[in-house]
Amino acid sequence: MPISSPSYVKNIVRRCLFAMIDPELRKTDRTAVWEYFASKCAYCGRRLRARREGRMDHLVAFKDGGGNYLRNRVLACRSCNDEQKRDQRWEGFLREKSPDRITFAKRKKRIKDWKKLNPPPANRSKRLKKAVQQAADEVCIVFDKKVSEVEAVRDRSRKRS
Repeated sequence: MPISSPSYVKNIVRRCLFAMIDPELRKTDRTAVWEYFASKCAYCGRRLRARREGRMDHLVAFKDGGGNYLRNRVLACRSCNDEQKRDQRWEGFLREKSPDRITFAKRKKRIKDWKKLNPPPANRSKRLKKAVQQAADEVCIVFDKKVSEVEAVRDRSRKRS
């Protein structure tokens, strides 16, 4: 997905707004994710040799109520996180990436065990979370409208050329 795509920008907007109430992982947390998953993608099992190859994927996407907390993060390769999974539910995506039922079961257990090791965050205000979600939705609606306006101007300009 190109960095300039509207869906990428909307994802960044959501992340920025949610980071106000749910900050990104600390360095020690990111290290714990790398160690637990043995420097391998939780979905495809690819060995990741350098930090720039790995991503801290959200098991449950922001739009589905997920957050930045440790329990919701797994190590993923660039391809799985950036190009393939996107907002799919993690179990369905894991099934697609697993070559057989045994591999799927092992990888799923690893993720489930990770979640058990990391308790859910303390009760966050549902009202606050709802307010951030509403703000993000409103910004995205305005952004979509402006993207459509710019596309219309662009298309008219192309027709004249």
